[in-house]
Formats: sequence, C-alpha cells, structure tokens
Amino acid sequence: MFASAHLTSGLLVGLALGLHGAPFAALVLASVLTDWDFSLQLLTGRNHRTFLSHCPPVVAAALVPVALVWPLAWWVLAGCMLHFSLDVWEYGLRLNPFSTRIYGLRLLPGVEREPFLGYLRRYFGDWRFAGAEALLALGAAGLLLARGIA
Repeated sequence: MFASAHLTSGLLVGLALGLHGAPFAALVLASVLTDWDFSLQLLTGRNHRTFLSHCPPVVAAALVPVALVWPLAWWVLAGCMLHFSLDVWEYGLRLNPFSTRIYGLRLLPGVEREPFLGYLRRYFGDWRFAGAEALLALGAAGLLLARGIA
C-alpha cells in the first residue's frame, strides 16, 4: 500500500483504540516508517518487501525483547504489524526469513517491476486501492472530528 494508506490506517486504529500521547505517536509513526527500507530499494533495485526488514517474524523478534524493557515498543510493534497487514494486499511479504518466497494477495500483479510513477498510476487507478485509501482517510477524519481534534 502507499504511504498515505499506512498513515491513515495508523491514525484510524490509534484513534479507535483511544490512544493518546506517546503510544498514539509510536503506533502511527511505526505504521508509516516501517517503509524505511524503501531507501535500500533505491540503492539496490530490489523490492523492499523482499528484505528481512519487511519480514514480520524478524521485526517481531527484534522488537519483543526491546518491549520487555521499554513498553512503548509494543505500540511500535503494533504499528509495524498494521503496516504489514496492508502490504499483503497489492504485492505481499516475506513471511519466512529462511525463504525468499513472497506471500500475499498480489491484487496488482507486476507492480514490483514498474517504475514508481507507473506503480502510482496502477495503484490509484485501481478502484480497490483508491477505495481503500478513501475509506481509511474518511474513517480517520471521522474519528478525529469525533474526538474533537480536527
């Protein structure tokens, strides 16, 4: 999914859970910043979802010990897992760190080989993804208004 869906999903889930302050910020930021490895994609040309940094078991194995001494890391882990749950839609994820196989719905087949602008055209041109973007944004905006923040 595109960064806007990760942002609005983080806002939506955090608001729906009634989070405030640092836990809310940790969840929302992690839901977006999990794509930090896109910078590696730019350097290597390899899809960032094939890196171990986009493998949920590896991320969980790294964050759970941290969360045992820094409880805010549980919200970081939740944001990462929210991010991963959305990434399964269009392309998929590496779910087994010992295999390069990608698991996912692949609702936009071939996007991993397209240049970024081609990806954007296909992504936002597909009613399922444009609709998901709109629903996530409307849901987040609605909860913000209901909470009196916006």
